[in-house]
Amino acid sequence: MGSPGRSGKQGIMGPRGLQGGVGPKGKKGDRGPTGMPGAKGEPGESISVPAVVVSPARLTVNESGSASFQCSVSGNPVPAIQWRKLDNQSAISQSAISRETLSLMNVKGSDSGLYQCLAANVLGKTQAIAQLVVNGKCCHESEKR
Repeated sequence: MGSPGRSGKQGIMGPRGLQGGVGPKGKKGDRGPTGMPGAKGEPGESISVPAVVVSPARLTVNESGSASFQCSVSGNPVPAIQWRKLDNQSAISQSAISRETLSLMNVKGSDSGLYQCLAANVLGKTQAIAQLVVNGKCCHESEKR
């Protein structure tokens, strides 16, 4: 077999032709069928300012007895509750407070007065007032006869 032949010369590219025009736009296809609706979510809780009710509104007890007030609170977000005595002469022991309940044991005449239940959340605050009346001891031993 013989040796390969010589390479030929590269050809020259001719002039570029004219560009064609834009073709017609295609038609829009038909709309597909409607999909399945998604599951409905649970409605969210609405937010609200606190509401407070104290019961009883007025309580009369005998000296050395006990007294208890209930502060019913509603609101969203859940309000913070605070009890306080309005005359500010005597502090309420934290042990007397259990969330909504104010319990006073072995009451004295100085415990008489107005007590406030204050409820507050980010939307505002509100209060309710309860009155405690403490009856003094009626008689000494010498007066019982």
